[in-house]
Amino acid sequence: MMAKRQPRTDLRRLLELLSPVDRRVMAHLWRAPGAEVEALLAAMSDPTQIRAQWERLTERERAALERLIAEGGAMPVAIVQREYGGVREPGGFEHPRAYLDALRGPATPTERLFSLGFIFRAHDERGAIYRIPHDLLAHLPAVPPRARQLTVPPADAPRATIPATPDRVTPLVVALLVLAYNGELQTLDDGALNKASMARLARDVADPPDLRAVRREADWPLLAVARAAAVEAGLLRRGSDGELRPTAQALDWLRAPRAARMRQLLEGWRRSSLDDLTLLCGLRWQGGAPFTLDRAATRRALLDLLASLPIDAWLRIDDVVAAIRRVDPDFQRRDGRYDTWLLYDREDRLVSRWDDWDLVEGALIRAALRGPLHWLGLVDLDDAQDRLRWSPLGAHLIAGAEPPSEPPALPLIVQGTFEVLCPAEASLYARFQLSRIAELKQAGSIAVYLLTRGALLQAVERGIDVEAVLRFLREQSAGPLPPAVEYTLREWASQAGQVRLEHAVLLHAADPVMLTRLRADRSLDLAAAEQLGPTLLRLPPGADDEVAERLRRAGFGLRDERVDPHRPLDERDLRALVTAAFVYARVCTELGLSCDVTPAMLSRLARLVPPRHLDHASETARAVARLLESRFNSDQ
Repeated sequence: MMAKRQPRTDLRRLLELLSPVDRRVMAHLWRAPGAEVEALLAAMSDPTQIRAQWERLTERERAALERLIAEGGAMPVAIVQREYGGVREPGGFEHPRAYLDALRGPATPTERLFSLGFIFRAHDERGAIYRIPHDLLAHLPAVPPRARQLTVPPADAPRATIPATPDRVTPLVVALLVLAYNGELQTLDDGALNKASMARLARDVADPPDLRAVRREADWPLLAVARAAAVEAGLLRRGSDGELRPTAQALDWLRAPRAARMRQLLEGWRRSSLDDLTLLCGLRWQGGAPFTLDRAATRRALLDLLASLPIDAWLRIDDVVAAIRRVDPDFQRRDGRYDTWLLYDREDRLVSRWDDWDLVEGALIRAALRGPLHWLGLVDLDDAQDRLRWSPLGAHLIAGAEPPSEPPALPLIVQGTFEVLCPAEASLYARFQLSRIAELKQAGSIAVYLLTRGALLQAVERGIDVEAVLRFLREQSAGPLPPAVEYTLREWASQAGQVRLEHAVLLHAADPVMLTRLRADRSLDLAAAEQLGPTLLRLPPGADDEVAERLRRAGFGLRDERVDPHRPLDERDLRALVTAAFVYARVCTELGLSCDVTPAMLSRLARLVPPRHLDHASETARAVARLLESRFNSDQ
């Protein structure tokens, strides 16, 4: 009869991987009858022997083991060895003699635990780790998880403060959305704005930097944070041509309450690929940032730590940095390694050692508090920027306090001079929409816009109806409009289309007799063609391919000279595109989703195809909607 195979437990697997020498040392320490795996497994699985080994540990050795238990049974090798000493291994010495000389010294707590088999080397997503075998962990005393609460003494309230206000970031984001709507934002390969786009932006915001000192986006950190947060928050989308365009989600953001808007931007900054060490701290990488640097995870870990700060007290920023170093110094380098980064400061000094923690991690914490978290309206600062306090909005978004009250939005003021005054407290939605129909004349606490004929005609050309403009101005100004303004806007809108530019396909006949013959031929169906001259017809949009085919079938000698580089799609492709757009818009409407296909876009697409294709597109959209409804009802 075959012997029953023993289950391959975690401890058994780890013991099998040890060298015979390591097993003999372990057998001696555990007083096992032999160095075989079975003998060691029996000794190390005995609760009595485990308890005895625990009692024989020194205070430092027990503290090291308790630390691992508190961390869930595993910690990066670098952190364990930094706090409790290394393990003397032959491979770490230049020659055997040096190794033997080192063995004369006492074992570190880490080495003692390693020799006993309380910890083994392994790997996880952080890299090399020490971990306690699951079999042993179940028999060791329970230790509560390590507290990550920051304990920071309160500081005296400052005499002068720099209150947190979202007005640092939100006007930039609105200006970005306006310029993106106008197609005026172009990015470089890394996603940063180019110099021309920054110049346009500086023209439309209050207190822009001196552009002579701005060569790239990194020289305007506030803009870099605003742009990256807006992209990651889904308000802007970068096209394959590098142009930034607003998304349908942007309108929802503009209408949202302030706390919801800032939460979205905070999350966008947290997820972004911005390198805060270079952008905010003035450091630089040699050879690029290491693959081990996870910027989003770093910001999440930092925000989680900051969430434990008191919400109603002033604190010294240096005390906050010191508290984070005590509680979780490796929030940025989860592997605990401080010997792999090639990071240099402004004086070109390498600052990657553990002793440089305050120059890297400390600088990052200070920069995040004084920069993005202050710009987003979450942190109040003193005038020297040495102390901080959560603003009501920051206490809500970071520490989970009650949301602050929503400040009332001030109305626009439409004057008879065609100027529209937009106070800083006006709704972001009103400011954005006003920028689409008027020209900004003066930025500041009260921005001044001017309703002009050119701006209105551009809006009408984009598909904005003048009645919608008037309705918006009435709603946002909370009162009737000056009669002259209302009359003039309608008058200007009536002038739209007086001069048109459009693509056309022309049919040239050799002489008037040939043209008469062509029009008389019923098989060619040229009744809808517009006659422009004795030998010239203008064909209806989208009908040129069919007319060309009929001419060939009728035996007329045709020379096809159509060249339209702006319309590379043929009629079949256009039919499919228009149908897809109609279906997408209908599905979004049925499901209540935001839709990138606007009514104005559908109107423009409709001009590209004959009416019968529009009927096909509309019927297909209705059929898809009915199918979705039936599927949903059947699932219910």
